[in-house]
Amino acid sequence: MTEFKPGDIVNITVEGASVVECKGGSLAYEYVLVPHDDEEEVVYAETSIRLSDAVTVERADPEWWPPQPGDVLRFEGRRLFAVARGSNVTLVSAFWAEEGLDPQESWEHRHDLTLVNREYPS
Repeated sequence: MTEFKPGDIVNITVEGASVVECKGGSLAYEYVLVPHDDEEEVVYAETSIRLSDAVTVERADPEWWPPQPGDVLRFEGRRLFAVARGSNVTLVSAFWAEEGLDPQESWEHRHDLTLVNREYPS
């Protein structure tokens, strides 16, 4: 690991952080601490930062993610429908049910998918 000393200017990225709260110009978030020495327990850390021009926060997943049953999406020019299959949501083609994306493929292509329509329950 690189050694740092007081006064060094660094950029810090915390991947996969989950927003806990965002208000008053501050963002509270939590993240998983990577276990050491084969520990099986997952440990979460929570911290907060003051939002400013020096702080960049970007979405890791599209705002609408994950797909919900009934969603209509577009992928590579094709229209896909989100269908519940057991506890998973699979994206299937409008014409061929065997074509589409399983849940893992959907996640891998989440930035290439466009949400066309989502009907919210009334």
